[in-house]
Amino acid sequence: MQDDPLKNTPLAANPNTPPLSRRRLLQQASGLGAAMLTGSGAAAQSVIEADANAAFSDLSGDEELAIMLADAEPGQLQPGAVGFLKLPGLNENFLKPRELFEQVVGKIISELDTGDFTYQWAEDEVSPDYRHLEEPVYYGFFPVDHDTLTLAAKRNSFELEDDVILFGLRGCRLLPSSPTKAFVRERYPNHQDYRCVLGVWDRVKKEVVAVQASTVPNGRYIYAQQRMKATGTCSNLMPTGLHHYIVGPHRASSNAPQPGAFRQNRSFNTLRSHGRSDSRQAFTIHEYWDLRKNLWVFDNIHAGSFDQRPRDGLYYFSSAGCQTVPGGYTRGSRIPERRWKLFREMAGLTTPSSYRAGWISPDDGKKFKYMLLTARELRLAYRDPGDHPEWHRLRLGSKSESVRAVQTGIGLSGPDGEFGPNTQRAYLQWQLDKFGWADGIVTPKIARDHFGVTI
Repeated sequence: MQDDPLKNTPLAANPNTPPLSRRRLLQQASGLGAAMLTGSGAAAQSVIEADANAAFSDLSGDEELAIMLADAEPGQLQPGAVGFLKLPGLNENFLKPRELFEQVVGKIISELDTGDFTYQWAEDEVSPDYRHLEEPVYYGFFPVDHDTLTLAAKRNSFELEDDVILFGLRGCRLLPSSPTKAFVRERYPNHQDYRCVLGVWDRVKKEVVAVQASTVPNGRYIYAQQRMKATGTCSNLMPTGLHHYIVGPHRASSNAPQPGAFRQNRSFNTLRSHGRSDSRQAFTIHEYWDLRKNLWVFDNIHAGSFDQRPRDGLYYFSSAGCQTVPGGYTRGSRIPERRWKLFREMAGLTTPSSYRAGWISPDDGKKFKYMLLTARELRLAYRDPGDHPEWHRLRLGSKSESVRAVQTGIGLSGPDGEFGPNTQRAYLQWQLDKFGWADGIVTPKIARDHFGVTI
């Protein structure tokens, strides 16, 4: 294993060292973001490659297969779950046959040198993330700070009571940042490398810090999902919205557990790609929404595990739908490393030197809200500050009287004004019945024309 060029930086500090101050962590994150993403020339690229290879290039094929199998969705129905709604041709149970998935993923591993696992991000007109905006991509940079995040939350009627909020921005690159704000530039995800951002927003101190990350599944899982079609649940695209998480172990029973990760703590319905196995475009509004009740896909926030395959030079991450941060854990002791370690500490978690039985960390049980939006929506909040009703939206996690009107309009009994899992599921089905497609987002036009309400 080659030397780690970052070994003398605070990232590689002794795990027993007390956590640094939040401001110091902010400074570290901004500096590492600059070195990782915007350094100049071959020297910066060598730092990127060495940082990935130092921990992950010696993974064997069996180890990679074990990680991918563990990160695939469990495929088990929760109590009270039912089959898809009004989607003919799909298996009602939709369970993942473990043997089939092992065969599919095993074939993927064996075909890494020759297989094509690249996928084109859906065109804006058919993208569940961008269609509702009708706003083109802009490749200039813009800040993500306390004010833009506050405005974005307000426009989506998100109630944020917590002092610290986790956030994800889909489709962007992180640029050199300051201790109080991040700077990003739009870039479409490609299901290959880290083209999103995850961050921590301290609403009391009005500080924002972020790391390059991913909020979409790896292309190899999409390939497996499309091969399995309606016979298995392998991967999904997590919908934007306000989600709930709780600290706990990711894949605790596997041979590569991730203690102290952020585990999904509230159910939601999600989009799956069941196109042809040779299709290069995934996750359009015309694909299949998994509309089972009480659906748990376990889209956790965890370390990316393996960040680069030296044989092709592309960055990869182990995610079937989870939100992933570059980095991993030491072998054996399972201590968080690199940017994953930094992200956890930015969120206020400790870096323990040992765990209780079952990979239980001292921070297990802590709860967080996670606001997932597209970078484009944050850019619009920065570009058009103030009250712009055309950018108001209702989606998973919204809470308002307008949500109550939508609930009544789609026939939900006992409307409570909260856009929770049941409302999300019912609204998705309403969109499918009404339009033949769905994105789960209520725009001002839909609210006015179909529910007679202003949002």
